[in-house]
Amino acid sequence: MRNSKKICMRMTRVCCICIISLLLFIACASDEKESEKTENTNQEQQVQESEVLETLPTDLQQLSFIDFGLENGVYSQGTYKGEYGGSDINGTLLSAKLTFTPKGDTHVLIGGKEAWGGFGLSVIQMEDTEEWVLRLYDTNGDKKGWKFDPIFLYSEVAGVPLIGKEVDVKISIEYVEQDGDGVENDVKLGLWFNDKLYDNEYIYLKDYTNLSYSMGTWMTVLVREDATLVIN
Repeated sequence: MRNSKKICMRMTRVCCICIISLLLFIACASDEKESEKTENTNQEQQVQESEVLETLPTDLQQLSFIDFGLENGVYSQGTYKGEYGGSDINGTLLSAKLTFTPKGDTHVLIGGKEAWGGFGLSVIQMEDTEEWVLRLYDTNGDKKGWKFDPIFLYSEVAGVPLIGKEVDVKISIEYVEQDGDGVENDVKLGLWFNDKLYDNEYIYLKDYTNLSYSMGTWMTVLVREDATLVIN
């Protein structure tokens, strides 16, 4: 009888240990699943956030280069300029299909109070990588007076070739109050390539509307050396 009792006690202990081990295993597995579920939820939220892309504004007045007196065609070495007939270019979406050649020196200057003013898009080759890119820059010749540093635009970021092939370029221009001074004299600039906002971010040019050379109604195309610019 004593042996039977001992055996029963041992079996009971073993069963208790097994049950406790099983409960611990279930608890650990549950924690791991909950942690995995939380991680997956966070990843899904990050993916959803990254997929939230800016869309082309639909309430802006659409303009083309023709509205500035620049007809479609091939522009070779020379200077071409024209002026929009409206009072200003606030609230406009400037559209054109452009082909920049990866050579020479090409500039499109937009929004000057006279020719050669405003901000510019130009073709430039990077010294370190020899890659041809677009550059957004302030046209003020005095570097001490530049309102913003040049911004380089890369095909990889844009998601389409910017140089050497035709690209649908849209430039949205809105005068806003962004710097907190209570005056709507900042420019909210959107650079859209094939209807996709570059780097999914607008560029803000602080106090840019009240400069002596910007923002007016002029556009200037400058092509140097053996480069060409095709406008469609």
